[in-house]
Amino acid sequence: MSVLGRPLTALAFQGRRLLRGDTLKDLGLQDGGVVSAVVRQPGSVLCGHRRSGAFAALKKDGLVATWGHPDCGGDSRNVQEKLVNVSQLYASSCAFAAINEEGEVIAWGDPAYGGDCQSVASELTGHVQHIHASQRAFAAVRTDGRVVAWGSGLCGGDCSAVQAQLYQVKSLVATHRAFAALRYDGAVITWGHAQCGGDSTAVKSQLVDVQEVYATETAFAALRSDGKVVAWGDVLCGGEVGSARDRLDNVSAIYTSNKAFAAVKYDGTVVTWGKAISGGDCSAVQDKLVDVQHIYCGHAMAALRGDGSVVTWGHSQFGGDSRDVQDQLLDVQQIFATDAAFAALKTDGSVVSWGHGEYGGDSSKIQDQLTAIQSIQATSAAFAALRQDGTVLTWGLAHKGGDSSSVQDQLQNVEEIASSYGAFAALRSDGVVVTWGDANYGGDSAPVQPLVVEKF
Repeated sequence: MSVLGRPLTALAFQGRRLLRGDTLKDLGLQDGGVVSAVVRQPGSVLCGHRRSGAFAALKKDGLVATWGHPDCGGDSRNVQEKLVNVSQLYASSCAFAAINEEGEVIAWGDPAYGGDCQSVASELTGHVQHIHASQRAFAAVRTDGRVVAWGSGLCGGDCSAVQAQLYQVKSLVATHRAFAALRYDGAVITWGHAQCGGDSTAVKSQLVDVQEVYATETAFAALRSDGKVVAWGDVLCGGEVGSARDRLDNVSAIYTSNKAFAAVKYDGTVVTWGKAISGGDCSAVQDKLVDVQHIYCGHAMAALRGDGSVVTWGHSQFGGDSRDVQDQLLDVQQIFATDAAFAALKTDGSVVSWGHGEYGGDSSKIQDQLTAIQSIQATSAAFAALRQDGTVLTWGLAHKGGDSSSVQDQLQNVEEIASSYGAFAALRSDGVVVTWGDANYGGDSAPVQPLVVEKF
């Protein structure tokens, strides 16, 4: 563990997680055989979901603490005895899933959102590599490359119709109601709500040599190794590339807002499609979209160029119009988004915000304090900026995390901030977690305090 630099969560041999009681003979493990170490990934001790109403945290004693809306996973009492020696946490919009050191998967929260995995428990134990979530379902990739799904069948919780094709799966991506599995051979398998991308039969012949799959709320786009793009699902949300088809070549990466796609080509230009107000139409700024390095998305889009300048388009009131701050958008390092505003972190540690004022687009009241910022997190309507000295500054809708005054004296030596739909949780260097925002979304952790989580 000291060599790896982080906690060891499991050992695996030939793609299978080793369980307590396994013998060398049973495993067929001989001298010279290679056993792999599975380590906990950074940041996994504190788990929230941008659309969820609760948080979960790995405590120092190996147990899990949950708080927030009880129907969204904030109440885990019915599975608490199983939440021991947990190594990984995952969240959907109203449920959580955890993997313990025995390789067992435990789920809780709203059963209709994946909060109950008992029906597939035998297929999960000892075999899960990672878990992904749609709005109301989970899908787990096993160490043998197979997939197990549970939750709402209409949202991808039932993959039985394509089970035979789900092998050698490399990764999973989800819209609100469907999943897409990318296999190592470059094929893509989909299931879930047909209109939300669960049915890819119309483009199946084109889904070959796929490198990556991306998703809006209700559509998928696949980037092939030849730089071409294939889209399917809800046409209004990018499921059809339309007039952009002839320009979608030599694509290096794709970015997604809620209802639109933006493809960055190897020459630094951009091609968009989907709902215009969500960023699907960049024609008004097309001539400025050169040397684009990255695109950040909320309900509008913001492109960061190689020279540190920013170009925006989409819903004007939600950040698509940055003209009021354009002269300040220089030397930008990274951009963050609420549902209706953006905040740009500059290389000098200062911040520029724009968009809907109440949703974080107006930081004027604390602008002189927004210095030496190292990172920013967002709920649906507020920002939280972590300064280099470990203190935190917030702005936006007060009840969605924009007002941290009630816990400001506790926000010292903060190392990490997580967010839900309407609340923030800050992890301090001493392992203490401090929360604020809407109590229904995890802003009140009083029932589980004192809350000290495992740090590494």
